Amino acid sequence: MSTGRKYLWFAAMLATIMWSLPTMSQVTVDPFGITVGLDDGDEETVELTLTNQGETDLTFEISLAKPPEEEERRQPGPRRDDLGDIVEEINMEQRLWTGLAWVDPLMWGVDYDGRLMVSLTGDREIEDRVNVDGNFTGMCWDGDAFWFGSFDDNRLFHVDRDGDGLGTINAGGGGEGVFGVAWDGESLWYIKAFGNRILYNISVEGDDIREVGCGNIEGADFASLVWVPEHEDGHMWLLGCEVQSIYQLNVEEDDADVVQQTRIDHMITG
Repeated sequence: MSTGRKYLWFAAMLATIMWSLPTMSQVTVDPFGITVGLDDGDEETVELTLTNQGETDLTFEISLAKPPEEEERRQPGPRRDDLGDIVEEINMEQRLWTGLAWVDPLMWGVDYDGRLMVSLTGDREIEDRVNVDGNFTGMCWDGDAFWFGSFDDNRLFHVDRDGDGLGTINAGGGGEGVFGVAWDGESLWYIKAFGNRILYNISVEGDDIREVGCGNIEGADFASLVWVPEHEDGHMWLLGCEVQSIYQLNVEEDDADVVQQTRIDHMITG
């Protein structure tokens, strides 16, 4: 038994027992289940003992079953729902939300017009309201503080949870200001607004690392970015605001590869 990736398999040994005198028959299985992790091409030999402790002959069957969650992991993209399904809608005042970030256990959002970032608990109650010094577009968390894009002056801003500025980076590339920003665990990514179809990858010092072209993606205007480490087939997610679509991207090469996409039926900017 082998898999293309290192998955966890559970061999469920199911004994279908048939006998004429149930009260006089008993079968034991040792072990009842076996968990095995295998790389591609590997083999594993295990021993299974079935013991009939009764006085009647038994007929049994043995089958192997994969847990549903492991099968789902083999599918691209989100594992919980079909891509495009609305999982939840949160009515958060009448503000222009232009960035979202998850800082366990809180979800944070930034309001462009109000120069405000707000955190929500798991019960969707407001935990914090923090004023920020800028009209920000795009938002991510690097493990210590937030990064924001700025549509107005073409910079990236490093800001702590209290709203205090920690530094800025001038964004290169043509087009308008920064419209989306993401953190991949080691470095920053950003996208420019209105016509610039390039993903820029830079260090926290502002040094250029690489560029990934997005010319093969429908629509000219891109907005929010998010990097999802668990999505191994494509870590980057991109919002196309002109065509109202969400894209999952593999950005390992010089040009982004669209893993999957879905249309959305209303205006989204965050």
